[in-house]
Amino acid sequence: MRQPGNQVRGSTSDWWIVSPYILKPTWETELPEIKLVCRTTDRNWSFKNIDQYISENILIVDPEFFDLFTFPLISGNKNEVLNNPYSIVISPRMAHKYFGEKNPIGKTFVTNDGIIFTVTGVLKEIPENSHLKFDFLVSFQTIESINGKSLISENWLNNGYRTYLLLDGKTNLQEFDNKLRKYDIDGFNGKKWSFHLQPLADIHFNRQIRATGNKETLFIFITAGVFILFVAGFNYVNLYIAHYRSRIKNIGIMRISGANRNQVTLQFLCESSLLVLLSFLISIVIVWLVLPLFNDFIGEQLKFKALFDYKVLMSSFGVVLLIAFITGIYPALYLSGLNLTDGIKGGMAKFSKSAMTFRKGIMVVQFSVSIILLIGTITIYKQLKYVANKTLGYDKENILYMNLSDIRYDSTRKKRIQTLKQELLKNPDIVIVAASSGIPSKIGWSNIPVWESQTEGNNPFFYRLSIDEDFLKLYGIKIILGRSFSSNMPGDMGNSYILNETAVKSLDFKTPIGSRFGFDKKLGTVIGVAKDFNFESLHNPVTPLGIGFNGGDHFQYMSLKISNRNIPATIRYIEDIWRKMSNNIALKYSFIDDQINQLYSKDNQLAESLNFFSFMALFICCLGIFGLMSISIKERTKELGIRKVNGAPFLDLAILLLKDNFVIIGLASVVGGILGGYVAGQWLTNFAYRISFGFDIILISFLIALLMAVIPVSFKLWKAIRTNPAESLRTE
Repeated sequence: MRQPGNQVRGSTSDWWIVSPYILKPTWETELPEIKLVCRTTDRNWSFKNIDQYISENILIVDPEFFDLFTFPLISGNKNEVLNNPYSIVISPRMAHKYFGEKNPIGKTFVTNDGIIFTVTGVLKEIPENSHLKFDFLVSFQTIESINGKSLISENWLNNGYRTYLLLDGKTNLQEFDNKLRKYDIDGFNGKKWSFHLQPLADIHFNRQIRATGNKETLFIFITAGVFILFVAGFNYVNLYIAHYRSRIKNIGIMRISGANRNQVTLQFLCESSLLVLLSFLISIVIVWLVLPLFNDFIGEQLKFKALFDYKVLMSSFGVVLLIAFITGIYPALYLSGLNLTDGIKGGMAKFSKSAMTFRKGIMVVQFSVSIILLIGTITIYKQLKYVANKTLGYDKENILYMNLSDIRYDSTRKKRIQTLKQELLKNPDIVIVAASSGIPSKIGWSNIPVWESQTEGNNPFFYRLSIDEDFLKLYGIKIILGRSFSSNMPGDMGNSYILNETAVKSLDFKTPIGSRFGFDKKLGTVIGVAKDFNFESLHNPVTPLGIGFNGGDHFQYMSLKISNRNIPATIRYIEDIWRKMSNNIALKYSFIDDQINQLYSKDNQLAESLNFFSFMALFICCLGIFGLMSISIKERTKELGIRKVNGAPFLDLAILLLKDNFVIIGLASVVGGILGGYVAGQWLTNFAYRISFGFDIILISFLIALLMAVIPVSFKLWKAIRTNPAESLRTE
């Protein structure tokens, strides 16, 4: 589908997925390249379900939604379901949640405000890979009916909507994008905002627009998977040849019976292909079994049937053939090329020096890969430990926040928020309460400031926070210069600001206290400077922040610091007070430390994934070491017997057999250490606040790899050394 989204380019390098309501009728009239236009936006309503109200997210759409997107209906006609006001289309999940097994068509939803919606359609389940995720659809016509007026506004900065376009197939996208320059608008402080196209297929991985997908993480997973396939493939080669004597007489007999080298080679390749194909089929069964657990781990809903997409199947069979060829060709050529006499005798006494060097080289590469993965795992672990322990500049223990966005914006909103705060404070286990437009881990509001002596064109990007007088105290944010806000000073309300240190540096205020500063082209007075605190994840540096003192117009959250004496009882009290005072709006709350942890959920997933990949790679490498040890012991059986007869101690024999392993892991540590250090360093650049990559990480990786390599061969080594010398000397 070709439905580019519409964006307004803001005052920074960030892109914002917003557009004005008036854009649709304007572009439909003036741009003939457009075949269909559809706007969407979100609302939160609380619906009654038996004896409680549940907050639900509603997607508001135009009637063209079902023509532009391919979301089929189980029930209802797509051309009619949203024709009338107060019609609602729901997902199967919501149909079951609210109506059970009953037919939902014609049933009603009632909001906490008494608004009644009638179900006119039921969607098929929304695909998990869709960037549009919704359970309810309502038309803009319904919103206009509720408001009692049209949503059309001539203000092109009233841009709380997303607009999707379906263009004529012959449209030149670059030329059309350039054509949109005529709609450039003056944003904040005269800054130009411009509309641009963005392909729908580009949404998932486009970091510029806060995409949910991460190409870097996907690349790491694919690379780790390829590495493990590589390690496993060459282990197969080593282990197969290590036990070549079980097949060598059979090969000799085949050659004497008239089979040429090509026929013997083909037989080995067929065996390898069948083995890889069988492994592939087993892996599909394993994927089917573990996919639910994997989905829980990554927080997504991958479908097993996606494996049977023709592109996936073709790629999979291509990989199967490639692995079969790579793993089968060397043993096939090597063993089919043996002399007839070697075959009849049971094989060569020893492998050639070049053959052993080749296999040891492969083991160096394999362990290098394992050490790279180990370095990555240890680096991520240390960085996440640093993130967890770093002082963020504000308190987070025993603090929860409530979402106030569902409280209706009317003349009583300020009073209702203040009354709610006072009622909550009646509980002795609630220490302090504060209202604000954002919380330290989720500011969410940005703007361009104005200040005295501002030069033309100087429009820096500032985050903006509106708070009451208790917010800074609740979160323990320190004022290092000047003072905090006070309700006892009437001049503070709406006219005073506190800047963080980064903002002061950005504006180059030599004496910040008393400086003139503000937003929305209205100057106020700076009364204090707050110590920098990390209000974004540690991936980002602290950015300029302007904090205003407001009576509640912009308050979206209420934060509560509670004692840890009886947290469940305190939560129940909060729920009771909210239910009494919120007109049945469903309570949405969370603890601030949970919100902070959410900022690093993807990093934690990556860490756990690398733990698994590292273990798998090391385990497979140890099998390879085991194979090489088997070769070495077979070749040196008689030598070991002679040395033991001559009185060689156990330690000398162990060193004789293990020295190659130490050399392999030592070289792998050098190669893997250099490459792993570079990769880990590049990953750490994603964090503005990070650990220093040190030699200790390489050393720990080396010791883990060494330990894992020595343990599996120790039993084989012990058995070989403890064998009776007489039996060793009889071995041919």
